[in-house]
Amino acid sequence: MQLRQATPDDLEAMTEVMVSAFPMDPQWDYRFPLRQEYPKDHWQCTRVMLSGFLRRDHFVVNVIVAPESEDGGGSRNAVSLAVWELQYEEAGELCLPGCDERRDANPAHMKAFDGALSAAKQQYFDSVYGDRQVHLWILGTHPQYQRHGFGTKQCVWGMEFAKAHAAPVTVFSSPMGGALYASLGFRTLGQVVVQVEGEEEKLTIGAMIYEDGRRSSHKYVGGVLGWKHCRLLLSLLRGVGSHP
Repeated sequence: MQLRQATPDDLEAMTEVMVSAFPMDPQWDYRFPLRQEYPKDHWQCTRVMLSGFLRRDHFVVNVIVAPESEDGGGSRNAVSLAVWELQYEEAGELCLPGCDERRDANPAHMKAFDGALSAAKQQYFDSVYGDRQVHLWILGTHPQYQRHGFGTKQCVWGMEFAKAHAAPVTVFSSPMGGALYASLGFRTLGQVVVQVEGEEEKLTIGAMIYEDGRRSSHKYVGGVLGWKHCRLLLSLLRGVGSHP
């Protein structure tokens, strides 16, 4: 399997991965209950979100491409993706344009979800680690390629990057994702409840962290890792991202 950095040419395949794989996560039904009635809205807004991640310098989007078939055919499209944030901006700057009027979503659930996770991110991650963390925003594999180790391979990339900079990996996990992360050595810091006041329906999401315990030769500045090293490494990654 080939893991490489994503490019804009991968957008259609990455969108297909998300709209195919993420309905297995309870939060997808909670936030986007009308996606089947409005599939174009769902596709376009997912694509806009992924395009926004690709444009931001402090994010790395990795994909795994489909293995070629035995006869040499196959599209070699991306079938797994992971979105990593290597230094934080303010949460408000991550809002992506173009989907304010989307019809596939439940607005009240979206607001509750965003509010609960923003508060939890501050409580469990940002107040402790600041920008000295590698945060996994998105991890997904197309259903046809699940249980082939693609999710593990994506996680190991981020874990190795974080270890090289003596930083933890942080993530909010679904029940299915939580089992994978736990098997890789992540531990749960707490549970985040997402619920609209007055409703019985709710979500429970795990706040998880991976800490290798080692310390590298990189130095902290005022207790925060100097991410100039990461910026340099990011530029190098962007130069070699299309190679195996």
